[in-house]
Amino acid sequence: MKFKINKEWMRTKGTPLASELFHYYVGLMPFLYLLNIPIVNISLGTLLLFLFLPYSALFVLGWFKENDKKTKNLWTWIEQKLKSPGKLVGMLLFAAFYLYICIRSSSGLSSIVMSLAALVHLWGMLCGSIQRKKLHRILVTYAMINVGLVVIQTVAFYLLDYRIQYLPQVLVHQQFRESFVFREIHGLFRPSALFLEPSHFVQYCCFALISSLFPADGKTELESSIVIAIGCVLTTSGMGIGLVFGIAVWYFVLKYLVTGKIKNYRLKQILAFAFACIVGLFLILQIPFIKTALMRVFSSVDGYNAIIGRLGFWKLEDTVGTMGIIPLLFGYSSAAEFGFYLTGLFDTIYKFGLVGLLLFFSCFGWLMHCKKNNYVWGACLTFLVLFVVAHLTSVFAQIFYFGLVIADVIAKPDSEQQKEEVTSDQVKEISYGILRDVAAFCDENHIQYSLACGTALGAIRHNGFIPWDDDIDICMPRADYERFLDMYVSEKYALYDVRYDKNYSYAFAKVCDKNTELFEHIESPCKFGVYIDVFPLDGVPEDEALRKKHMKKLSWDFRLLAWKRMPKDKKLNLLHKVILILAKSVLHVVPVRFLVWQLEHDVKKYSYARSRYVGHLVSPSPWGTDIKPKDVFENPELHVFEDGMFFVPGNVHEYLTLEYGNYMKLPPVEKQVAKHEFSAYYKGE
Repeated sequence: MKFKINKEWMRTKGTPLASELFHYYVGLMPFLYLLNIPIVNISLGTLLLFLFLPYSALFVLGWFKENDKKTKNLWTWIEQKLKSPGKLVGMLLFAAFYLYICIRSSSGLSSIVMSLAALVHLWGMLCGSIQRKKLHRILVTYAMINVGLVVIQTVAFYLLDYRIQYLPQVLVHQQFRESFVFREIHGLFRPSALFLEPSHFVQYCCFALISSLFPADGKTELESSIVIAIGCVLTTSGMGIGLVFGIAVWYFVLKYLVTGKIKNYRLKQILAFAFACIVGLFLILQIPFIKTALMRVFSSVDGYNAIIGRLGFWKLEDTVGTMGIIPLLFGYSSAAEFGFYLTGLFDTIYKFGLVGLLLFFSCFGWLMHCKKNNYVWGACLTFLVLFVVAHLTSVFAQIFYFGLVIADVIAKPDSEQQKEEVTSDQVKEISYGILRDVAAFCDENHIQYSLACGTALGAIRHNGFIPWDDDIDICMPRADYERFLDMYVSEKYALYDVRYDKNYSYAFAKVCDKNTELFEHIESPCKFGVYIDVFPLDGVPEDEALRKKHMKKLSWDFRLLAWKRMPKDKKLNLLHKVILILAKSVLHVVPVRFLVWQLEHDVKKYSYARSRYVGHLVSPSPWGTDIKPKDVFENPELHVFEDGMFFVPGNVHEYLTLEYGNYMKLPPVEKQVAKHEFSAYYKGE
């Protein structure tokens, strides 16, 4: 029997899973490289690199793409994929850099294979196999988890005199076991979470800090940045404290001086802020371990200064001063054997010479030239600083750090992302088409539904849309709602629910148009098109005390979900802004789907069928205003909406009265505005 690979299955089923795992592999590479596989005695990062190598190679070769008559050969496909000579130049630069490592390395077959694997991965990134937003989420989330572990280590040491080491030594790869020590200098504890060495923690977290302050979509995650910066300072790493300080100054200069925002403040306010900072710094310096940590960075502890000791210029003569012309140009191809610390800069010169160093810097030069934004420049400059003061010469480190920047560089420029905007009238037309399709499906499958909220009001008062509104809401008893989610299919429209899309951040469903895309002003966005909302109807206790208890629990569930979704630039008073920042810091590591599932679980506690009072409790106002007698929704009746007939609640008068009061009275002119904050565009497909 001849074995045959099901290529179609790989496209539709295998590729999404492989792509998801590939993102986690790239985002967690520095951590995976620390772990050991006992039987084969290699690092987990090495093993996964070889497992993903076939996937990356097939992706680069276009094996996962649909058959395209225009794609005649690999070179044509490369030209189509890269679309510009600039990206082709970048790919050739990276190819030259890694091929040079292959030629000059004396580590044998392993180093050659590793370098070729790195080249394939970077080639795949240049061709678009990395989603920068997903990589950003993985990077920041893992950094935040490690900051939490660092805080636990610090508190346990200083308050409980208890030393925590998270990774068992048996799991650590052989070459890192010498770093498996509890780091303590003159009572100064240096936590490192899951990275063993504080400098490794700092290297990873500084990129997370850059990614939070200057994300690709332009929305600064300030609370995440503060938490990550605190974690870097707690490690007492001189490199970390210096980088955090430099990144903070750079952010302040760009945010307030270059953009001119500081002009909005008076001189007295600026001086008061500066005075408060000085006083705060003085008070912080009274904390013994912070004072010792800063002395280690800017002065010395036990005769060692972290900054000067890391730069290594005092050993310049011993490392490169005695090299001949040929070794200086091409290196010795082997690792340096000195009795002192070598940074990545000097180690690269020693092993690969000035030619290797020039190729290395050329790669970064191309990245910075190719895309001039704060994230790319910040990431490149941060890596170069780390390269000068730390030992960053491994192929793994270069795959990881290059990959982070390439993921942003390969994104289409803004000019290529311009699309035709969907007007309000077009939104009405599209959403009405969705309603007709959903209503026909429900009628055909005997699923009970009725127009809800402003849509029901528009049907009764205007026989269609409310003139200044363009959304459509429907509701269904929970049992019908679950059947609808299980059964609904359509060629033109897509059903969105957390069970189908883990990034979906609502506890109710949306039916969306496939030919449009919509952008809502929320965190953790999930891409979908123009939509109608489908709310489930759930029961609540008849006993007033139990009802209050139930609604209080739901309100907390919904509040957590709202904090998770709420944008950080939301206009709030100072108290609510502080609460939002603290809540987002805690909720950052909690997946949005977990919060949705928790709300769904709690809202289903009381059955619709056995309850006298019900409501669409997962809508944006779940604190009691949506609770109504079940009789209101029973026996829905047909009513005119635009040019069709659709079901409204059986006792629609009572429903609208409980919802809006005197619902036939028009609101004041100044309130006749749409409440939604979104923009929609045609995909042009």
